[in-house]
Amino acid sequence: MIGNGTGDPDDRDLVRYGRITNPTVHIALGQFRRVMNTLIAEYGKPAQVVIEAARDMAKSAEELNKIESDIRKNTARNDRWRAELQAEGLLAEGARVGDRFLRMRLWEEMGKGPADRLCPYTGQPIALHQLHSDEIEIDHILPFDETFDDSPANKTLCFRAANRIKGKRAPGDAWSGEDLAAIIARTKHLPTNKAWRFLPGAMQKWEETRGFEDRQLNATGYLARVVRAYAEALFPKTDDEGKRRSHVWVLPGRMTAMLRHRWGLNLGDHNRKLREDHRHHAIDAAVVGVIDRRMIQVLQTHARRMGVERLDRVLP
Repeated sequence: MIGNGTGDPDDRDLVRYGRITNPTVHIALGQFRRVMNTLIAEYGKPAQVVIEAARDMAKSAEELNKIESDIRKNTARNDRWRAELQAEGLLAEGARVGDRFLRMRLWEEMGKGPADRLCPYTGQPIALHQLHSDEIEIDHILPFDETFDDSPANKTLCFRAANRIKGKRAPGDAWSGEDLAAIIARTKHLPTNKAWRFLPGAMQKWEETRGFEDRQLNATGYLARVVRAYAEALFPKTDDEGKRRSHVWVLPGRMTAMLRHRWGLNLGDHNRKLREDHRHHAIDAAVVGVIDRRMIQVLQTHARRMGVERLDRVLP
């Protein structure tokens, strides 16, 4: 059962088994099911299933140190926010934070002081006591339904009434003229990866530069997790001795590309992946088929020691 399935055998299949809310992932899982069932019908149940995922390789010590440094900074920042919210009576000690820290992050991003933190769409100041009330909403600057971008870079704070006017549109599509010019002026100081989303033509820019790639990357990562859970249903969770055994394992897509290149299996000079030429899928499947767990362990170990960018130097 997936998604919001009822599990009731009397319901039709789509209701009984559920539907994944992301349509791309739901359709792809259906394709995976058909391929897997066809293979089982032809060759019998597999001994193992190997899945290539949009997942990066292990981090080097330098990369891990950077991650740990960021974690420490974020922890200190979160502690500061918690203390501030408790002092204002907006968060009880030990209470769940919910989206309060995200709101604090987006709020502080708007300006140096509370007086500078304005609703991008109305220009009204957003006070701390309003920030965590129903007056203020977290808005996806570019509509989530079209971009699938749920990152902080695509979020801002605004008054609820303004969000109703904007609807599921980009700012450049919801406003024009002097109103849009004022919005752009109020948001031009925001981080570069956010400020451009308020400009005219932002959705077109998204589609031309990042849209398809980002949507597919997010969907592919989600799909890999769902497919793994689905494939694991083929196997018992433990062996005859009661020990947990994994028959389904995932390898990083970057590793496949690295070894395909090293083994001289790329198509043409630059491994062109043309829409009408699907041979690269077969090549990737062959590469995945000969990568074993020991090879993954060796490459991951080297990646941790020296970083992924320099890993190609030590490949056999």
